[in-house]
Amino acid sequence: MSKDKSWLINYRWRKWGFFSFLIGLVCSYINSFTQIRIESPVLAIYSGFMEQSFFAVTQTNLTDELAMIFLILGLLILIITKEKNETEHIISLRYKALIISFVINNILLVLSVLLVYGTGFIGVLIAGLFSQAIIYIISFTILKIRNREK
Repeated sequence: MSKDKSWLINYRWRKWGFFSFLIGLVCSYINSFTQIRIESPVLAIYSGFMEQSFFAVTQTNLTDELAMIFLILGLLILIITKEKNETEHIISLRYKALIISFVINNILLVLSVLLVYGTGFIGVLIAGLFSQAIIYIISFTILKIRNREK
């Protein structure tokens, strides 16, 4: 793959991916374990928390939205960042990791549908927002380490 056709971003962005992911973890902690709230009016296409409304401005605690945005952006940046030495072999490892993460994530989702019920399933759905990206990063890292030893 020639350098000008690559869909990956410069490896220097990796630190911003880690930084964004870390901010997301901090926001998740704040949202889950403290009473700190960042209240703000937001435009909602749909809001069904207290009452149903469509295309309305509503007041909400933004810590969970900030957490998810920073976590998703951080993981995305980590996934699409080139290695320092991006080769055809590394690209093939990326494809393997993508397939592995897709299969594992879907197996976990099927098991969750069969074994998790009620409000606990909402947690599964939220975890599903991040699980494929995390599984991809882990499997890609493992594949790189295994291929480095050969």
